[in-house]
Amino acid sequence: MVRHASIEALVAVKPSPDQGRDAYVNANAFTTREGLRTVFGGALIGQAVSAATATVPDSFRMYSSQSSFLGAVDARKQVVYGVERASDGKTYAARVVRITNGGACVYVAIIAFQDAARPVLRALRYETPMPDLDGMRPEDVDPGAMHALQERFVDRSVPVLAMALEEWPFDWRPAGVEMGDQPTDLRVRIFVRAPPPPLAAGNHLAALAYLSDEFVYGTALATDLQAAGEGFRNLTMGATLTQTVSFHSPRARIDRWLLLERETSWGADGRVVVHQRAWDWGTGTMVYSGTQEALIRLKGPKL
Repeated sequence: MVRHASIEALVAVKPSPDQGRDAYVNANAFTTREGLRTVFGGALIGQAVSAATATVPDSFRMYSSQSSFLGAVDARKQVVYGVERASDGKTYAARVVRITNGGACVYVAIIAFQDAARPVLRALRYETPMPDLDGMRPEDVDPGAMHALQERFVDRSVPVLAMALEEWPFDWRPAGVEMGDQPTDLRVRIFVRAPPPPLAAGNHLAALAYLSDEFVYGTALATDLQAAGEGFRNLTMGATLTQTVSFHSPRARIDRWLLLERETSWGADGRVVVHQRAWDWGTGTMVYSGTQEALIRLKGPKL
């Protein structure tokens, strides 16, 4: 059995009082990929959420994260999460998190919280229903199927996409692809969870934030395999520019199976927009939804 990386270790932060009252640093060394010095964006989002969460009361749960990536993060230099207490109310709170790397600001996020102990008695209630997979279950899919797809379709010369199975903090199992005549018709569906042991109660939303940045712009690359090249080998650069995620279930658990669906609505000028939704597989409840804008650079045709 493959031993996956611990998602809790990947999103953990610790106080750094020498840097300021609400300053934090990564609790563990960042995991980098062969050929890259930069830090994975999902790790930054997850750790920013952990840092912001440490400054609000225990009953407050994150409901929104809006991230902007301003530059690459060099894992060899110190990474500091500075949390600004933008607002504190009885029901809502907001934090602005700025990441500095070697003294330069490389990331800014607005993270919003709501007091889960103060329920709203009268509210509009609706959500997009979970897709019908004709009875397909996560247990029906080979645990190695996602990695096999990566081995088949992702060229090893693309380090930003190629990861060893033991580097994956999540158990990914493909649940199907829906194609159409247009790139915007594509729907990619995947079962995903954090494998055992169960996570501590306070770490699930930070782990979901990390998840929300994994393999996202691959959806856009899959819409034009000719341009992306065999094994996506024409990809010369891929990076998240902005990431907005709404968390719909304050007590969602990443160690329960989720069904994740992704699609793209636009691509031009070296950028793409990808949308995603996730549901709790057991209950059908929507857990989060969000949008990513990413930078995509492809090799030009040979002259």
